[in-house]
Amino acid sequence: MSGKMDQATLWQHIRRGSVVELVDAQGHQIRCQFVGTVVHEGRAHLMLNNEAPRPGEEAFVVMGAIRDEHGVECYQRLEDDDEIQAVINTCISNTFGQLLWEIVNARDVEAEEEDEGDVASEERSVLH
Repeated sequence: MSGKMDQATLWQHIRRGSVVELVDAQGHQIRCQFVGTVVHEGRAHLMLNNEAPRPGEEAFVVMGAIRDEHGVECYQRLEDDDEIQAVINTCISNTFGQLLWEIVNARDVEAEEEDEGDVASEERSVLH
């Protein structure tokens, strides 16, 4: 995902129901649920849950506060995996970290159940 989101736009979206729409490099709109914010090493970060990730897209998006060329504070998607993991680790250690953990685990459980359903379906096909 590319692009930046200024703080005024961010807070406007949050007030509209906690859904933020981002645009990826190919121009596709991506709907993300705002999960929360976390400060890591003195920098604010947004934690967003991608509502319907396409193949190759992240299910979870982390954006960090930066200043654009005009000095306006905005948020830009983090690209560095180590930085993303460090922010997520900070998030997990914070109060809302438990909520984040539940969201991620719920997705994992759903994916496992779908995989098990696919395997069971394949096994039934082989047996009949």
